[in-house]
This record gives sequence, structure tokens and C-alpha cells, in this order.
Amino acid sequence: FYWIESNVRPVGLDPGMSGFRPHSAADVYRDQYGDSKDMAVLLISMLRYAGIDAWPVFLPATESPFFDRSLPHPSQFIHCIVLAEINGKQIWLDPTVEAARFGDLPASDRGSDAFVLKDGKGEFRKTPEYGRDENGVFFTNTMKLLDDGTLEGSVSKEMRGDEAIRGRIDYKYGKPDDIKDSFQKNLSYLSISARLNGYQISDFRDNEKPLFSSYTFTVPQWANRTRNFIIFPVTFFHDEGVWTPFFKIRRDYPIVYRERHTSRIVTSVALPEGFATEELPEDLSLKAPFGMFNFTYRVKDNILLIEKRMEVWPARIPAADYDVIRKIYEQISLERKKQVVLKKRSSSTP
Repeated sequence: FYWIESNVRPVGLDPGMSGFRPHSAADVYRDQYGDSKDMAVLLISMLRYAGIDAWPVFLPATESPFFDRSLPHPSQFIHCIVLAEINGKQIWLDPTVEAARFGDLPASDRGSDAFVLKDGKGEFRKTPEYGRDENGVFFTNTMKLLDDGTLEGSVSKEMRGDEAIRGRIDYKYGKPDDIKDSFQKNLSYLSISARLNGYQISDFRDNEKPLFSSYTFTVPQWANRTRNFIIFPVTFFHDEGVWTPFFKIRRDYPIVYRERHTSRIVTSVALPEGFATEELPEDLSLKAPFGMFNFTYRVKDNILLIEKRMEVWPARIPAADYDVIRKIYEQISLERKKQVVLKKRSSSTP
């Protein structure tokens, strides 16, 4: 599987019958390129040679995860992947995705109608959807706020599922200067004077290993400081923002969420000595047909603890409910503007 990912180039050229009939495994192995069905045939041949049962699986276009069974036509079978059975367990594989972990389908293949051609017979199936926390980004931010408003600390990011696939590709083909600039760009959300002190990326060439990135930073005089108060927002980085496409007042078509995705941000901020928490935002919990959003704020032992968890899952929302969905995203967007207020303790305050 990994040999095909690394050595066979996916090329979607389908002139004449080659659009319907795959080339032989020997030809694809020799030429080291082919379309999805060519790569599937090569993978199936290799697996069967190793004594592993495997079969071709046909998927519809990525724009729609469903077959139109009322109008059978070969053009519906746009993409080809592989279903293998190893030790009684079924493994779905897409060799066209160069950075996928073994058994990890990309989001575009998940939750889709599938036509499995097994032992000369066709069978309609459905590809597996992501489970909870299998696809998403998970941040751990550890920071310290100084009494002059300077913020310093580190950010660690774990990428899972489709996020890891995209991350590996970005790191594989990105120039070192561009990768460094991406970290600096995220810091610029805090301040244009933010300094990137260093960064690290895990081994993105090994698809079996989890994908992490981390960096350290200093932001001089980041928080607003007055004589007796320090004021700062509860959103620190651009990655914590919730981008929404729902800027229009009305919508004519249903809203479709194709994949399950989680974004979890756990932030701890060591607060400066001599200050007490004057104001802290209230917790927020929202539930919707397509997801859930939870934001909590605590102070313990002079450390501010913020946890944000945002989950969405496959759903189809009627256009009539557009206004409700839009208001939910407006609430989440307003959460970014909330502030923490610290007050300087008087000399008599314990």
C-alpha cells in the first residue's frame, strides 16, 4: 500500500475504453502511473499475492456521496478504491491518497455509497464515516502572562484523519521558509510584534505516526494594561476562530455537512502575581442537529483554564432552517470577543 502511495502517480486520463477498463497490474507497476481503478487493480494484485482477499469498490462523484439507482449508468462510478479483509477485519483503502495512513480513508471517500465487486457479483455498501475525534485538530496551549501584558508560551497541535493527510502533504511539498511563515502568520493574529522563537514538526513522512507541530513565541505587551487592570480576549489564535459561510441573509438550498470533525483547544495561562480575576466569561454550551459547541472558563491556583470543543457531524439541514443555523454561528463568533479582566490586588488584599 505504502509503495503504491509513494511510487505510483495518480493520473486521471480516461480516453476511450480506458475510462471504463483498467490497465493490467503489470502495466501500472511498470509505468508507475494510472487512474484510481488502475491503482486499485495493482493494490488488489499485490494483496492477493500476499494471500489477502481484496476487491474493487466504486464510488460516486465527490460532489454527491449517493448513487442515482433510478438511472444506472457507468459514469456514476467515478472513483475506485479497495476493500481488503485481514484477519477477519474489513479494511478500506484508497491508494490514490499519497499521505493516508493504512486503513484511513480521506473525508471525500467517507459516508459514501459504494459498489463492491466481489467474486463476480455487485453489492451496494456504504463506506465508514469518521468516529468521534478521529478527524480534527487538537491544540494544547501553555502560556504565561506577565504583569506588563507580555504573553509568552507554546502551542502544540495534533492533526488526525483528513487533517493529518492534508498536513503531511503541506509539509512534504512546502518550502521551509513558507512553513515557518505559516507559524508566524498565525502569531500575527495576536500582534504584528509577536516573535516566533522556534518550531518543530513530527516525522510527516511516516504515515503510521501521529502528526504534530509545535512552536514557542513571545508577544510583548499583548494584553491591555491600565494602572489597576489587565484586560485580554479569550481567543488567542486564528485557528480558534469559527469560519462561517453563512454570511447571506437567506438560502435556497439545504446545508450539507459531509464529515465528522472535531476542533479542541485546551489553553492554560499562568496569570501574573499580584492580580486577581475580576471578570470571567460565562460558559457556553450549544447543541444543534449538525454538531455541538462547548466553551468553559476556570481559574485555579492563579492559572486560567480555557477549553473549547467544537464538533460537527454528517447532517442535512433544510433551507428553511437556515436562519437558525446562522444564529448559532453568530453566537460562536461573538464568543471570540469575550474578555478576561484582572484587577491588581491592593497591599491589604490577601
